[in-house]
Amino acid sequence: MKNAVTLLCFSIAISIFCTVWGLLETFHGPATVSNAIITLGYIFCWILMLVYGAKGSTRGFKMYFCIFWIITFGATLVNVYLNATDASIGWFLPFEILLIGPWYGLEFFGIKGYLAFFRIIAVISLIMTASGAMLIKPQLGKQSSNPIS
Repeated sequence: MKNAVTLLCFSIAISIFCTVWGLLETFHGPATVSNAIITLGYIFCWILMLVYGAKGSTRGFKMYFCIFWIITFGATLVNVYLNATDASIGWFLPFEILLIGPWYGLEFFGIKGYLAFFRIIAVISLIMTASGAMLIKPQLGKQSSNPIS
């Protein structure tokens, strides 16, 4: 339980830090090395949380992990749709701002244009969701095979 609370607090802290840092940097022009480091650090921290969560975390944290990445994937799909159809993003702008922050460093690697940018985030989100779901599935199997415990 203590491990899950630590991972939860760490995930919130790293998400806030990377979002704020990335958003502040977006106003200074093209992505720089620091943006790339923030983006890679963001991904690395979430992978670390996945690894530590797999070793001893509760099912609740694993569910939180999956839900976080499903929401990221959903927000990414909405962004792809809005940008592909040139629809108004006024209602979705706060979510787009929150989504862009940690991922702004992708631009440093030559990823230009919203569609390419959000497609990469969608793929990463799917990989993270699938990884988290694989951690939950064995626990569900254990619970159903022994209904007494």
